[in-house]
Amino acid sequence: MVMPHNFRNIGDDNLTSYSYEEILSGVGYVRFFLGKASGSYYTNIIAFNSSPESTDGSWSGGGSTTVHDIDFDMVLNSNMNIVGDWLCSVPLTYLESNSNASRTVTVTCYLRQWDGSTETELGSGVTDSASMDHDTARIFTTIETISAVTIPKGDTLRISVKVEVSGGAGDVGNLDIFHEPRGAVTEEEITASNMVSSIASTWIPTRIVR
Repeated sequence: MVMPHNFRNIGDDNLTSYSYEEILSGVGYVRFFLGKASGSYYTNIIAFNSSPESTDGSWSGGGSTTVHDIDFDMVLNSNMNIVGDWLCSVPLTYLESNSNASRTVTVTCYLRQWDGSTETELGSGVTDSASMDHDTARIFTTIETISAVTIPKGDTLRISVKVEVSGGAGDVGNLDIFHEPRGAVTEEEITASNMVSSIASTWIPTRIVR
């Protein structure tokens, strides 16, 4: 008589849970913080932890000016299946030499893939625009629907943030991005009269494979 081989199923060491809405939609969100390496002014990374940092942007004169054009990168250790509504949130503070000044600020976010030689746009780039007065702060949020795409293991997930300012006379101003995952803000870090959270982050919609 042949005796069957019974193999026991051994579960993973880590338990993954999803909300009912995520199970129904088949999409779960992964949140990344847009930070920068402490002590390295121009090294910007996607990180889960960082010290309180800001990226300063200044300009002089009127007209339209690009104040920031920054790439936040992270090399993937596993495949990432992206599909659904992608969100990006960028807090800014605005100060100018003219206390009565007002500018139009436009934030454009791009979701990209970098394979070491070629940069691929996964979305067309989305924009949030608003008028800002001197000595104020505001959180700019963009949202875009991403068609199903897979970034393979070893490639780089890239979030690019472009900040433009327009209008006004020939004054000197500062438009700063704050990125601190804990949301800690102090008068020394943000001098704007209306305080906002300093968390710059992005929500990546990932397909739940069952």
